Amino acid sequence: MDDPYKVLEKLYYQFSQGGAYVGPDKLYNLLKSKGIKLGIHRVRKWLQDQDSYSLQKPARKSFRKARVVVSGIDDQFDADLANMSNLKDSNDQFSQLLFVIDIFSKYLWIQPLKNKTAKEVVRGFQVIFQNGRKCNKLRTDNGTEFTSNISKSYLQNEGIYHFTTQNSNTKANVCERVIKTIKTKMYRYFTENRTYRYIDVLQDLTSSYNATPHRTLNNIAPKDVNTNNEADIWAHMYLKPKTSNKGVNPYHFKINDLVRIASKNSTFERSYDEHFTREIFKVRKRFRMQGIPMYRLKSFLDAAGEAGFHSRFRSHLSSPLVLDGTWRVGLVEADITSTSSIQDSLYLHSNVCEESIVDGEKKGVLRRLSPTAIGDWTIIMDTAHYMPVKVKEIYNIEIIITNDNDDLSSFIDRPSTVTLHFKSFPFS
Repeated sequence: MDDPYKVLEKLYYQFSQGGAYVGPDKLYNLLKSKGIKLGIHRVRKWLQDQDSYSLQKPARKSFRKARVVVSGIDDQFDADLANMSNLKDSNDQFSQLLFVIDIFSKYLWIQPLKNKTAKEVVRGFQVIFQNGRKCNKLRTDNGTEFTSNISKSYLQNEGIYHFTTQNSNTKANVCERVIKTIKTKMYRYFTENRTYRYIDVLQDLTSSYNATPHRTLNNIAPKDVNTNNEADIWAHMYLKPKTSNKGVNPYHFKINDLVRIASKNSTFERSYDEHFTREIFKVRKRFRMQGIPMYRLKSFLDAAGEAGFHSRFRSHLSSPLVLDGTWRVGLVEADITSTSSIQDSLYLHSNVCEESIVDGEKKGVLRRLSPTAIGDWTIIMDTAHYMPVKVKEIYNIEIIITNDNDDLSSFIDRPSTVTLHFKSFPFS
């Protein structure tokens, strides 16, 4: 009797067969029609191991998310930028709007900005906070305008705890919703007044929003939320009985399961685009938040991602790293603690990459580096040079650093680090 998995592979990968690149249900029915007994769960599991299926599998866009619970007025603000660059010629060259909203009272501030640099964003925060209200916590997306050292330093000096959303699609969802509301009002104003100039009426528009009663505030306007009614509003928002019980969703993944995450595609990506990342993650922890299954993930390649070393270091992995298909490895960053002497060049060798011709000799060199100063120096690669990975199973990663004379280089007795990136090449 034929091996059912060989029949399955032939059906799925050969266009001459009726089951080429179909989904699990059709594949299962085809196997069944051929008298092959293989359960639907095994068919699905086999498909999940095939990149051609798991990368293109439709990513679920809509799912329950944990609501944000805050303690009261000014406990947490959401902030985000609205891109208005298409209207800047009509608005004194202001190309961005900084939206800041108090999650509890829904009170809104909007500050026009010339650009989206961190320095300009900080200026916007300064203007808003000068009005007398400031938050304990601030949530933004992970854009560099919010996560740069300039922004971090300012918020830290203001005593504000800053954190970012991890889902690039939902971002700071409260702010995203109010941006949509304000833009809708703006374009209605444009239509009525035959103009694209909003800068003169921006604060009037903001005041109008803050004077509008909100259903979530028990029909109270944001400007009217104060310490006298704060407790009643909090009870209405968080203690109001739910009209329906949606039940507790089961966990779909177990600890140590290997998973992919949804790609950062737009709402209108084509159905045949890759919907999931090529990078594989391991489920490290799972927990529930308001009945919603949540997972903490660890990169499957973390064990190979960073290693501390002096001139020679071997990093043992807790379990072998198995790389199916064609992979390449590149040096992304090198944080070197050098000696006091200037070294013209350093060569980073590794036991996991193929040998290449360097100075007329074959060597397993990942990258040649040129230090620019004495002492500590860090090189971040604008473009990683990828070398073919020569092994399919990695039990340890060895990094060796040599100088121009092919001698092992010495370093101050403090670990330096390199960051390696492994990249899958699906097609040879």
